[in-house]
Amino acid sequence: MKSIAIPHAGSVVPNRVSVGMGKPVLPPLVKRYFPQRVDTVSTLYLTLPQVGTTWREDEAGCAGIDFAPASRARHAAPIRPWDAGDPRQAQGRTMHKAAMTGNDGAGSKHGLRPLVWGGAACLLLLPALVMRLYPQAGVDWTALDFAVMGVLLAAVCGLYEFAAWLGGSLAYRAGFGVAVLAGFLTIWVNLAVGMLGSEGNVANLMFVGVLGIAGLGSLLARFRAAGMANAMFAAALAQLAAVGIAMAVGGFGERELALTAGFALPWMLAGALFRYAAR
Repeated sequence: MKSIAIPHAGSVVPNRVSVGMGKPVLPPLVKRYFPQRVDTVSTLYLTLPQVGTTWREDEAGCAGIDFAPASRARHAAPIRPWDAGDPRQAQGRTMHKAAMTGNDGAGSKHGLRPLVWGGAACLLLLPALVMRLYPQAGVDWTALDFAVMGVLLAAVCGLYEFAAWLGGSLAYRAGFGVAVLAGFLTIWVNLAVGMLGSEGNVANLMFVGVLGIAGLGSLLARFRAAGMANAMFAAALAQLAAVGIAMAVGGFGERELALTAGFALPWMLAGALFRYAAR
C-alpha cells in the first residue's frame, strides 16, 4: 500500500487550515457521490485527520502510514548533563563506580574481608586461650583489657572497610593499610608496656601527637594520595622528634630509644606508597 504522508502532529494549525479549505469543496462532492450519507461522510472527514495526528509513528507503521508523533515531543524527558555526554559527569560516574565496585584493574577489595574480621576475632581470643591453656605464661588480662583490645580491633576493621570504600590503586590501599597498622601498634605498645619507660610514663603522651598529625593531616587532605603522603611523612618526623626530646631529657635506654625511632619506618613506608599512588 502506498504510504500516505500526514502533516506533523504538533502542527495543529495546518490541519485546521486544510480542513477549512476542504469545506467549500466537500459538500458538492458528497452530494454527488454520497447523496444518502452527507452527514456521515462530513463527520468522518472532519474527525479522522484530528485523530490521526495523535497516533504514534510505531503504531501507524504497520499500516504503511507516515505519521509524526505528537506525544514524543510533548513528553520528552529533559536533557541532563550526563545525557548530553558531559565528560566531567561521565568521568565522575566512572570514578565513583570504580571506587564502589573495585573495577579499577586492581581486583576485588572485599576478598580480604573474611580474613580481616576473622583475624581480628582470633587475635582477640588468643589471650583468653593462653590464659586458659597456659596459665604459667603470665598472661593476665582483665575484662577492661579485652574491651580496649576489642575497640582497637574494631577500629582497624572499620578503617579497612573505609579504605575499601575509598578505592584507589593498589599502592594507595597498601599505604592506607600500613598507616593503620602503624597507628594500631603505636596505641597497643603504649598501652601494654610503653614506648618510653613504662606504660604510665608521661613521655608516651607525645605519641598521641604523632597519631593526631597522621589523622588530622589525612582529614585535611580529604584522603587524597598526595596529601596523605605529606601527612604520613609529617607523622614520621614527629615520631623522630619525640625520640629526640626523650634523648635530651635523658633517663631512657639506648635500646628503647632505637626501637621507638624504628616506629617512624612504617609511617615513612606509608608516605612513600601514597606518593607513588599520587603519580
